[in-house]
Amino acid sequence: MWTSSHIDHLIVHKLTQPIDGPTPELAGFGWTEAEADEFLDRLVYGLVFDMSKGGTVGDVPIPSGSPPLSHEDGCVFRTAAEAGDPTESRLLKYCVTNDRQFRKAEPNLSSEVLILYPSEWVQLVRKARIVAAMGKMKPIK
Repeated sequence: MWTSSHIDHLIVHKLTQPIDGPTPELAGFGWTEAEADEFLDRLVYGLVFDMSKGGTVGDVPIPSGSPPLSHEDGCVFRTAAEAGDPTESRLLKYCVTNDRQFRKAEPNLSSEVLILYPSEWVQLVRKARIVAAMGKMKPIK
């Protein structure tokens, strides 16, 4: 898993927005800045750096795929495109999102990133685990 400064900022921003915002874009979780920073450090960085051995692409000042993607989605897409080891050019990259507008833009985006809904990602992981488990089985003699 990978992140960027842009994604990190969006997480803290959404967590600290008031609960009763007038629109979904302006509504958040109402957390304090300290609570949001702790969440970012423990969950996001713990998951990205410690558990998945991923990393950050750092600053993403210029979006990718915008338009048709919004500026925000374009920065997320660029994070996915730049994630990973640059020497592994054949590595398929995934962007997991529930954003329908993001998915609608997919045919117009670079094919180096596969965009999936969370349910599709879970199915992909389950299938990969089954294949890996089957490979470890020994034939019955």
